[in-house]
Amino acid sequence: MTTNDHECVTDQRWQHRVSSAHVRSHSVVLTGVCAIAVATLTLPIPGAMAGPAWPGWRGDGSGVSDEIQAPMQWDQEHGITWKTRIAGEGNSSPIVWHDKVFLTASTQNGQTRLIICVSAETGNILWQTPVVGEQTRTYPKSGRASPTPVTDGRRVYALFDAPGLVALDMDGQVLWTKTLGPFENVYNMASSPIVVGDLVIVNCDHSGPSFIVAFDKVTGDERWRTPRKGGLHYSTPIVVPRDGVNQVVVNAHTIVAYAAATGEPIWWFEGMKHATTPTALFHNGLVYATSGRNGPSVAIDPGGSGDVSATHVRMHVSSGGPYVVSPLIVAGQLVLPGDNGRMLVVDDQGRVVLRYRVRTTVRKFTASPILAGGHIYWPDESGRTHVLRPVAFDLGEPRIEQVVSNPLDENCVASPALAAGRLYMRTAKHLYCIVGGDARIAPPPTVELPDEFEELSKLYGELPKGEFDDTNLRIAIVVKVAAFDTHGAIDLLAQAAL
Repeated sequence: MTTNDHECVTDQRWQHRVSSAHVRSHSVVLTGVCAIAVATLTLPIPGAMAGPAWPGWRGDGSGVSDEIQAPMQWDQEHGITWKTRIAGEGNSSPIVWHDKVFLTASTQNGQTRLIICVSAETGNILWQTPVVGEQTRTYPKSGRASPTPVTDGRRVYALFDAPGLVALDMDGQVLWTKTLGPFENVYNMASSPIVVGDLVIVNCDHSGPSFIVAFDKVTGDERWRTPRKGGLHYSTPIVVPRDGVNQVVVNAHTIVAYAAATGEPIWWFEGMKHATTPTALFHNGLVYATSGRNGPSVAIDPGGSGDVSATHVRMHVSSGGPYVVSPLIVAGQLVLPGDNGRMLVVDDQGRVVLRYRVRTTVRKFTASPILAGGHIYWPDESGRTHVLRPVAFDLGEPRIEQVVSNPLDENCVASPALAAGRLYMRTAKHLYCIVGGDARIAPPPTVELPDEFEELSKLYGELPKGEFDDTNLRIAIVVKVAAFDTHGAIDLLAQAAL
C-alpha cells in the first residue's frame, strides 16, 4: 500500500463514535469492497516526545529553529512517517506543542470553521472542534482559514474572520470567543495571533476601521484596543524586547511599534508598500521589515519614539522586497525570498551581496522559508520543498547551494514547521510528518462497523453535511444497512439515495 492509498476520516463525531467501538484515538479503515483508509503513523519515532515546540506562525516568528537535525530527502514514497487527510480547505501553517500538532480549516463555504489537533506521534486526529462561521468574501489562494493558530501550552488560540478569535483548552473545548468583524477584505484575513505574557494580541487591518487589540489570554477580557490606519495588510505582529518593555511591532505601509501592556504607539516609520504581507524580524537589536512587490526593506533601531524615519533607520534597501513571503536572518544577513524563487542576500550596510534563484520549474512561492539544521527549507506551490545550504554567510562571501528538491505533488502555500527533527508540511489536502530516510507509511489497523442497525443508523445520522471526506464511509454504512429488511433500513437507504 502506498501513501496515496491512505486518507483520513476527519469528522470529530465519527471519531467519537469510533472511540465507543474500542478504537479511541486510532484511525479507522473499513475493509472490503467499500474500504476507506486512514493515513496514520505505525512507525514510532525514537525520542520524538521529548517536549518539542513550534508554537506559532514561523515558530517564534523568526522562522529559525535551533535544532541541529532536520530531514533532508523525501518524496511520496519515502521519508514520510504519516500523512493525514484534513477536512475542507485552509492555508494556516501547522504549529506543534510537544505531542500535538494544531491547524485550522474551513468547510461548507466558510459556514463551519475547524480547529484540529493531530497526534504528532501517530497522525491520528485527536480532536476536531467546529465553530460557526459565515460564507464571507475571500480569494481562492487565501481561503477562509489562513491565520496560523498559536499556543502557550495551556490553550490554543485560533483566528478567523468569522466567528473571530477562539480560545480552546488542549482538549479542544472552547473557552471563549471574541467577535472582531465584519471585515472588508477581498483576500480575507491572514495575520496570525501572538501571545505576549498574559495577553493574546491580534492585528485586524482591512478596508474598514482597523485596529490592533489585546485580550486576557485566560478570561478573554479585552485589555486594550488601538485604532490603525488600516488597508489591505496581512503581516503578523512580532514581539521586540527593549529596555525592559515588550514592544509589539506590526509591518504595514507604516511600521508601528506598540507598548504590549497598553497598546500605546511608541514609534513608527512610514514608507513601506501598500498591501504588506511579510512578517518583520528582530535580530541583534534591530527590527527588519520588507514589503513588495519589489518594495523597500529597512532595519530600524527600536529605541526611538514618534516618527523615527530620520533618526533610527540603520539600513535601507530601496527595492527587491517580496509580496507575500516573509524574510529570514541567516548568520546576520537579511535574506529576501521573492515570490518567484529569487533570493537576495543583504548585508548590514544595505548592500545586495548575493542574487540567487532556486532551480525549479515552478516559479511560484507563497510559503515562507524556515532555517533548520543549517539549511533553508522553502516549499514552492507545487509542494516541492527546496533544501538550500547557505555557505560562507559569516565571511562576507555568501553563496547558496541547492542540495535537493523534495516533491509531494500537492499544492502547498502553508509554511512548514519543525519540531524534534520532524518537518510538518500542510498541503491542500493533507498534513505530512516528514522524517527523511527510508521511513514509509504502513497500513493502519482494521476495525469493522457496528453490527446493529440502530448503531449504524445513528452513525450515519451523525455524519456532517458539507465538504468532509467521508464518501467511502457513507457507502460502507449503506452497504451494510442494505442487509437489513426493516422499514428503518429502507428509509435510510432512501435518504442516502437523495
